[in-house]
Amino acid sequence: MAHRYRRDPRRGKGLQAYLMGGALLGTLGVSTAPAAGDGEPSPLPEEARNLLGHGQEYARNHQWRAAIALYRDAIDMDPRQADAHLELGVALAQEDRPRASARALKRATELRPDSAKAFYNLGVAYAHSGETRKEMEAYREAIRLDPEHISAHYNLGTAHWGEGRDGKASREFYEAGKLYQEAGHPRMARQMLQLIREIAPDSEYRGRLERVVEE
Repeated sequence: MAHRYRRDPRRGKGLQAYLMGGALLGTLGVSTAPAAGDGEPSPLPEEARNLLGHGQEYARNHQWRAAIALYRDAIDMDPRQADAHLELGVALAQEDRPRASARALKRATELRPDSAKAFYNLGVAYAHSGETRKEMEAYREAIRLDPEHISAHYNLGTAHWGEGRDGKASREFYEAGKLYQEAGHPRMARQMLQLIREIAPDSEYRGRLERVVEE
């Protein structure tokens, strides 16, 4: 799914290519953890866990409608499992249903207010439904929960850029670039630097990221 950020079609091709993020992230496995604040831990019922697992198998094969049906069955069986709502939101987004996706992901954040992944995905869903203010709030919360969430920094930067806030965009691209460099991905760090050079060449973050990538 392509992001909507193309504020000025006359800008450089490199900039247009980079400002096309917005991938959603599903969970990597079936969780048995309870939703935050639910009191005593209780494992996910076996049948619901099986439904969630089968849904993830369909999702890995891009069979989104089948996955959606299984996630909904799992939620019907146990409505308080955040992972099922998260996976449902991701699958709905893949079916180009951003508002339904946002509803599911919002529920995931309510059940797991400590989940940076849920807030990040919620931000992406809001981006694709054109709700920029809510999108940015979700990314900020993802970053508060996980300051090293590179994609949240990058997407928040693209949101700022789309709204004409080049200075704030360069700050987020700097954070993403620094994290890429620290993670051993210097090529991606240089791409973030190129973004800053194009959108805010006089920004202090250009010099700061140049020093980072030169180290």
